[in-house]
Amino acid sequence: MIQSAQGDVYKAEQDATRSRSPVTLPKVKDTLPVANFDDNWKKWKEDISLTNLRNYGLVERIPDEATLKTYSGERLSAIYHSYLDNTDIICHRKLRMGNVGDGGWEICDDYEWRPVQPCIIYSFGIGNDFSFDDQSGFIYGCDVYSFDPSMKAKTYKRSDRVMFYSVGIGGESGDTKTYNGGWVLHSFSNIRQMLNHTKVSCNF
Repeated sequence: MIQSAQGDVYKAEQDATRSRSPVTLPKVKDTLPVANFDDNWKKWKEDISLTNLRNYGLVERIPDEATLKTYSGERLSAIYHSYLDNTDIICHRKLRMGNVGDGGWEICDDYEWRPVQPCIIYSFGIGNDFSFDDQSGFIYGCDVYSFDPSMKAKTYKRSDRVMFYSVGIGGESGDTKTYNGGWVLHSFSNIRQMLNHTKVSCNF
């Protein structure tokens, strides 16, 4: 009787499945262009959204500085997101630090890759969302340095692990610029010097 009842349930499930209307899925490319930025820029620009760019990548390495100077802002943005939003390693355990969306990021928690104290994390572009900074500092015990010139906040110590600076990143090596909106931008090398981190490894 039990086997018969199970069989009836299975048959009913199969009949219900067959009666459903087929699900129409969005069309997805079977193959993606080879990750050669120059040869495939137009194809990527037309067919690949920023979401797909983050999922599939576009470049395996950053072009040299002279080449970057010849690219438009749009092209540089594509390289930036492709390179930073895609992982270069196989990670078996990812932990989400911060909110889902722009406020959070994933950190590889595999034994050989996870941040280990003493560790440093730089976080640029906070947008009033410190969820990534707070969680990564708390969970891994890293010193987190947060930067955003657009927030109406002065430089302050947010917690024992998180320090906020009202400056941004930009420009060429050694540059410090102030824009019309009052934003102060430092090059990454300048920021490292400012924090006395020139001989310290960056973990994230």
